[in-house]
Amino acid sequence: MYLENYDKGYASEIAKTFDISLNQAQNQLKKFEEIGLLISRSEGTTRMYYFKQSPITDALRTFLQSMLEILPRTTIETYFRQRRRPRRYAKR
Repeated sequence: MYLENYDKGYASEIAKTFDISLNQAQNQLKKFEEIGLLISRSEGTTRMYYFKQSPITDALRTFLQSMLEILPRTTIETYFRQRRRPRRYAKR
């Protein structure tokens, strides 16, 4: 659901968001990549994960989007509406 909401993600951010270990997040992302649901690429020192384009992932994304729409507002605010860019330099 994280990737559907943000379109991309990396293991440490996903682990932090859902309060799981980094190892668990990395292992699950690798499994999804091995079965062909995700693709990854290095962006600087970070490995970013994206959905692979295919009919199966399109159906999965449609399902995930419908699930995001019915989640309670508190859940959405807790897990899926986090600040995505850093603060302006020298802002207090």
